[in-house]
Parts: sequence; C-alpha cells; structure tokens
Amino acid sequence: MRKSKLFQGTLIFFLNILIHLSCAEEPTSPSEEESGPDSEGFTLENTTTIGTGGGTVSSDEFSLIVPAGSFNQQTEIKLSSKEDNSLFGEDAASKLFKLEGLPSDFTTPLRIAVKYDGTLENVSYIAASEETIDEFTGETVTIYDLKDAIDSSGFLVGYLEASTAPGNYPLNLHKKTDSEIDKRIQAIEGNKMGELGHFFYKCPKSLESAIKPLSDILEENYDIITNSLKIPVEVLGRKITVEITSTDKDYAITFNQNDKLIIDRNNIAGFTDHKPEIKLQSGKHLLQIAIEYRYSSFTIPQEHLWLALAINAWAEELFSTPGSFTYPIDFDKNPWAPFNGIRFTDKDITTIEDTLHGIGMSALLKFLFNNNKLQMNQVGEIYELINQGKDPATALIETINGLKADWWPDFFIHFVSGEIYNVSSDVFIENPDGEWNIGDDNDVLKVLGPEDPEVGTYPDLSAKRFLVNLNHQNIDETKNLNISIEGEAGSEGLCALVFSYKDGDLKLEGKSSSGRIEIQGIRNYYNNGIKQFLIVAVNSTGLPPYENKSNVYLTLKVEAPSSNELNYKYCHLNIDLDNISGTSKNLETGETVAGGESPAYLNSTLNLYWYTGSFTGNTFIGSGSAEVGNHTETGEVTVTLNNSQDTVTSFKLIYDEKFTNDVTGQNTINIEFKAENIPLGDQQGIYEVYNSEVCDHVISLNYHSINDLYENIFDQFNCGNNGFTDKIKLEFEE
Repeated sequence: MRKSKLFQGTLIFFLNILIHLSCAEEPTSPSEEESGPDSEGFTLENTTTIGTGGGTVSSDEFSLIVPAGSFNQQTEIKLSSKEDNSLFGEDAASKLFKLEGLPSDFTTPLRIAVKYDGTLENVSYIAASEETIDEFTGETVTIYDLKDAIDSSGFLVGYLEASTAPGNYPLNLHKKTDSEIDKRIQAIEGNKMGELGHFFYKCPKSLESAIKPLSDILEENYDIITNSLKIPVEVLGRKITVEITSTDKDYAITFNQNDKLIIDRNNIAGFTDHKPEIKLQSGKHLLQIAIEYRYSSFTIPQEHLWLALAINAWAEELFSTPGSFTYPIDFDKNPWAPFNGIRFTDKDITTIEDTLHGIGMSALLKFLFNNNKLQMNQVGEIYELINQGKDPATALIETINGLKADWWPDFFIHFVSGEIYNVSSDVFIENPDGEWNIGDDNDVLKVLGPEDPEVGTYPDLSAKRFLVNLNHQNIDETKNLNISIEGEAGSEGLCALVFSYKDGDLKLEGKSSSGRIEIQGIRNYYNNGIKQFLIVAVNSTGLPPYENKSNVYLTLKVEAPSSNELNYKYCHLNIDLDNISGTSKNLETGETVAGGESPAYLNSTLNLYWYTGSFTGNTFIGSGSAEVGNHTETGEVTVTLNNSQDTVTSFKLIYDEKFTNDVTGQNTINIEFKAENIPLGDQQGIYEVYNSEVCDHVISLNYHSINDLYENIFDQFNCGNNGFTDKIKLEFEE
C-alpha cells in the first residue's frame, strides 16, 4: 500500500510540473554578477516570473508549484540555496532554500518539494519560515513552521498555506502589511511521538525527549484553564498543536496564525532554567487562545480587549512558581488603570493604552477573587454571558457577588492601601487630578468639579485622586476638614475615601457616609507630621454598557465644629446580621470545623437594648445590664458623632453574656463589635443602615462563646442575603 501511494504521489507531482511549466516564463539563469553568494551566503539558482496562469520555480533539489489563479499579477520569484544546518543542527536533512518575492496575498496553497539527504526514519517535516506578531509584546517573530510532508522518491512534498495577515490576532499592537514575503525552507527529520495528553506535538528528532517534560507543564496549565477557570482549551474541538522549532527570538513562546503554540528550541536546551518562563508564557498564550475561541468569530472585538487582557494578566500568578510572583508583566506601566473607568471609553486612545488599561485592571480581578466576590470557576460563566450578548463590563458585574456600590469603593481601599500587588503609595500621590493647598486662614473652601479641566467628568465605575496639602502650621486647633461628594442625583453611588500620607505610607482615615465625612482636629495631624491627605472620589454609578460619564462635585471645607449640645441620656441598640461565621471546636474530640449563626442578633439575646450614659462633646459613653434567673447580660457602648452631628463616625459595643442550661452547661459569650459612618435617618437622634449596606459600615466583629461542649470563634459576617433584614440602628433619647 505504501509503494502504490508513493508512486501515485510521484506521478502527480511530475505531471503538475509539466502542466505548470507551460504557464510560466522560462527560468533565467543567474548572471555573472548574481552567481556568487549574497551577503547571507545564499547562491541564486534561478529567477522565474509567474502570473495568474500559475507556474513553477525549481532546481534539481527544490520546486515550487503555483496553481493558476493563486497570484493576481506577474511576480518575479528568486530561488537561492546554501549548505546550512544552523537552524536545526543534526536534524537538518537538506540545504536551506530561500524564496524571494512571493506575494503576501496568494490565494491557494503552494506545493513545495525539497530533496533530502540520506535516509529519513521518522515522520519528517518541511520547515518554512513565517512571520507572526506576538500577541502580548507586539514583536515580530520569525518562526519555522513544521509543515506536514510526504516522502516521494527522495523528496519531501508539502504545502505553503494560503497567506493570511501575519499575526492574525486581535491583541497585536502592529500588523505587517508587506506586499511581498521571503521564505526560508528546509527539510528536517522529525519526532515519532505525536499525541500526548491534550496536545499534539511536532519537533525535530533530536528534541523528542523534551516532549514528556514539556507535556507535564502544558497539562498543568490545561488543568488550570479548563478545570479551575472553566474555559475549554481545545480549538474547534481539536487538540492544539505544539511545535518545538527554531525562531529568530531566543526563547520565544507564541502562537502562529494557524493557532499552533510555537516554542523556541532554545527553551529546551536549557529546560530546567527556563521551566518557570515556559510555564508562564505557555499558560498566558493558551488562556488567550481559549478566550478567543469563546467568540463565534474567533476574534476578540476591540471593545472587549480590556477584560481578556485583565483576566490574562491576573492569571499570570496561577502560572507562576509559588513565591516568585510580584505583579503582572507591564502592570507597573499603568497601575492607575482602575481610576480611568472600567471601560476606558475615550475615543482618542491608542491600542497600546487600551492594552495597558486591560493589564492594569487585573488589580480589580485580584481583589474580587481574593475577597470571595468572584470564584475562579466563574470566569467561564462570564464568557457564557458574553456569548449571550452581554458586554464584558455587564457580564463581569452581573457575576460579582455584591453591589457595585459596596465592592467598587472597597476595592480602592485595598488598592490604595497597598494590599494589591504591593503598589507603592507614591504611585497614588503622583500626578493627582486636583490639588488644594491650605496655607493660611483664608483657605477655607475648595470645590473640585467638572468645570475644572484637570478634573473633568467621571466615567462609569471610576475614581479620581485629589491631594490636600496642609501647610498652615498655625491653623486653629478646633478646625476640622469636612468633605462632601455629590452628583447630579445626590450622593447615591458616590463616596470619598480619605487617606493620610506620611513617610511614604498611606493610611485610611475614613470613608464618607451619605456623601459626607469629617476629619477632626487637623491641627493635631499637622503636629504629628501628617501634612498631606489623599482623597479618592469614587463613582460607583453606571448602567450597562457602562459607557457614560457623570458630573461629580467634591467640596472641601475647613471649619470649626458645631456648638450644638447633646442632652441624650439613653441609647437603644439593634444590631442584626444575616450571618456570622468562623470556627467551632468540639471540646470532647478536639475537632475544629466551620461554624456560624444565621441570623445573628448581636446586641442581646435576653433584654439588653437600652444603655444609659451621656454625651461629652460629640461622644456618648453608656452602659447597661439585664438579669433573669441565671441569665445575665452586661454591655458598654461608645458612640462618636461628627461635628455636624449627622453621622456616627465610630461605634463600639462590648457585650458579655452568661447562662447555664442542662445541655451545654455553663455558657459564656463575649462580643466586641465596631462600626463607622452610620448616617442620621429620617428622624432626629436615630442613626441607621439596613440590608446589604450594613456590612459596608462594619469595621470588625469578634464573637467568642464557650460552654462545656463547644468553643466558637466567629469573625466573618455577611449581609443582604436570604431576605433577612440586616440592620445597625442607634436610637438616642433624653
């Protein structure tokens, strides 16, 4: 059977040559000037002009057959060759040939035949150069694609595929548009092993031993993408081909235009040293091709790039050696990306800025995953929503657990505090969107709004940074810094985060509630060496597809505190959370498991709701107790209001409970609960928040209970689920 196929292939091959020779001009022999080697050592063998009728360019050891209609105009093709095994070493099985002048837009496959030396024992390939553009670096890479070939009477016969734009990827920063291309072509002996795991491998014979260790790496990455992120890796239901071959970029790892994963052979020569980089780069490229094939067009639309890049940049940590990761590649080139809006829709941006915005948005994803707002396996769900017609921002936001008015400001708290990718505080201080210098007693008011060209409008889900420089050393000790943030529809969806800045560190001083926050006693800050505040104005508003902009006004005032005296003597508490959780230890077995209470009524299980005390200035301190039989409760509260007395800036409850029963014996419960920025409600003296907003105001919870059977330690909490009415309500009465 093999002989008949070889005979048939040989016959067709030579018939094609005879047919196409009649359609091309006669080959011309090299002139004396052209007969010597060129600067690269190639010797010209002949020159042939081929037009729309097709034709052949050939020598004794090489032929190229161009079918009729493949070229759209007369084209001069030069064929040269040289003895050179620098690309493939001992695996090279022929001369290295060079074709010059091929049109980049030929429309049908071109048949090539290369005479090989010696005997080929394994599956062999025709290595043909092609240019691709790395989808992450934008660099042009010349790779040697390993073309499948058949053995025909001493020749390897294969095809050059119809040309497409080199580097046909949506992430490319550049695209080559050359009208003519050159090809280097060489026959090589290849590997026996093909399929292994979820990939198909092609490589020179001498590198076959690298397939197994390389497969181990790629299978790990495959598992991360397919099983952890829930994104299929197969391309159109087929396995991805992995080629270990030569490139002109040492250690390159990229995809070519035919969706083959290309790994430069130099990575294999120093496999142990390059293993971390192989894992990282192959993981990034596999994830990107998997995302591309979630789209029916197999191309990521330009307006979707930011999310694809953000996911890929965030996932670098998954593909990295534990302990070696700091932040994604190129993240430091645009760490301010989240401030610019989730979509970054300005029309005058360049593709490079688009790319850096996507990479910078990886910080948001890290926050969401680290804080259980997103699970890794929901990445696939996001792309299912996109396939259903959702834009990326909407698909992401609908998948996040929580309200954007909660998690978006919370992200900036963690981000600016340096908890995400260890971004330096100086990054957020540099080049603010606005600045106010408090230099003397006349500096009492500053409004930062859209009329200021440096401030402008706020894109949906964005933020801006403002610096307050405290340069007034003799400022009145009673003066406070009052900050309010409002939009065209009031303060809903807007908040101001205030950080103090000293010795290169940013510290969160507070978050506005109902659009207002007060920094008390700014003279004390100055005396303690704090002479700058960073205010982050956060816009959490927006509707799909999140392409709008809003006018937001940030008002800063230096003013004395209110002189209103407070005569309240009683404080009534209601603190109810949907769920608290932590660990529960069985004291008999020693086993520790997850535990919790749902719902949780933190202020009392008996009858302790009222605390008696008084205000000193704007701070109320009160205590209370209750006793029924062997059941006792005691507690203390400390409540501080801002100067305008419309917000509880801080609240602390210390609560103790003791009782006995026949099942658990002696029971003791100790609770410490802290909250902040609880706004004044519709009635005077009542400060309250409800449902999903409650957790946004909780600073900390420490719940410890112990009895004869169990010890519980709960410090986690959830709000706004299961239809339960969460609340923090403080009601003062005289």
